[in-house]
Amino acid sequence: TIYVVAVVAVGASLYRHLTLVITSSQQEISGIEVISPVTRIGQLLQMHRGLSAGLIGGESSMGERLTKLEAQINDQFEAISSSDPFLQKLHDEWLTIQTEWNALKTSGLGLPAGENFSAHNKLIQGVGVFRRHIADASGLSLDPERRFYPIQQRAAGAT
Repeated sequence: TIYVVAVVAVGASLYRHLTLVITSSQQEISGIEVISPVTRIGQLLQMHRGLSAGLIGGESSMGERLTKLEAQINDQFEAISSSDPFLQKLHDEWLTIQTEWNALKTSGLGLPAGENFSAHNKLIQGVGVFRRHIADASGLSLDPERRFYPIQQRAAGAT
């Protein structure tokens, strides 16, 4: 009977440990799924900044490319909005980013070139910070396993 108790105790301990590992791994996977479109938004916003600067500077041929790029950015925003787990924890931050994007998209071309550039930079930095917060909320930035280091660095914006 003592052996049965020992086996049950070890089995229960193993079950708890594996449940924790599985749960944290699922959170990390969810974080990676959200970080990808957030990273893409950051890249697209940098392109948007350049096209906006060209358009404000008088290069009217960039208007059509800017419109297409805005549609791509909107698609990425929608992809993130549909990935729920981290938006609950980071809801206010996400709404701020969306509000800044909508303001920039709506009235950014009416700003002087320097202000437009600064507004883009502020939004791009906010997206980078949001990406790091996703990594924290999903446990990516805390994973002790060496093999996940490149993912952690990408999530944190180091590469």
